Amino acid sequence: MGEKNDSLPFKGLLLTSLVAVLLLASATQARASDGGYLNALKAEANSDNPTITPTIQGKENDDGRPTPRTDDQPQMESWLKANYVGSYMFYQKLSDPKKRAVYRLYRSGAEITKIREKINELLKQ
Repeated sequence: MGEKNDSLPFKGLLLTSLVAVLLLASATQARASDGGYLNALKAEANSDNPTITPTIQGKENDDGRPTPRTDDQPQMESWLKANYVGSYMFYQKLSDPKKRAVYRLYRSGAEITKIREKINELLKQ
């Protein structure tokens, strides 16, 4: 009856250690998943050879890439995804009305830097 259970503190320490290990593992996994996104942004920024799509009136962006101008928003989205995947990821987070605002800017012949600025501006609203 009067026996003392010495394993109880050990079990508490073991449980605390297990929780700490699980938290560290999940934090490491979260950082690893961000790595793919960051790598996509870096690849976009350093890309010298994107997929080229048809252009209108030979217009070029400030970085020398031709800017396609289509009448259809899904084609613009495909172009953005194929050539500027990081910007496309941010664009996907926008509401439909904000996506239409980006599309209108695109149709006006804006350079990719202006399109990126618009996406960033709209994300902050």
